[in-house]
Amino acid sequence: MKYIILVATLAGLCTTGITYAQETQVPTLEQGAGDRPFAKRFKKRLGKKAEHMFSKIDANEDGQVDLNEFLANSEERFQRMDINGDGFVTLAEAKESHQAQREEYRAAKRARREAAEEEGSGPS
Repeated sequence: MKYIILVATLAGLCTTGITYAQETQVPTLEQGAGDRPFAKRFKKRLGKKAEHMFSKIDANEDGQVDLNEFLANSEERFQRMDINGDGFVTLAEAKESHQAQREEYRAAKRARREAAEEEGSGPS
């Protein structure tokens, strides 16, 4: 019963969202939204991120991701999230893992920024 209610609710939300988008006539990239500077930057950033993620998954660097490479990446991500190693990921573990990844990302970004500042302030 809960499943039926969930599916019906999701279907209703999708229909409402589609109807709203049609009524407000939000321009898509094909309709000219891509002419806006923020859209171009977004597309460029999204492309770089996709390339980065692809290169992380493509272990043998052949320009293709096969099922084994994809599953190995997924298994590695699961292992990182399963903090207590019991073979299950709880919501608390997922949140803790996400927070740890954010901290790692921020530390690496800070280190890159500091290195760039030191490089820029060195002898001319």
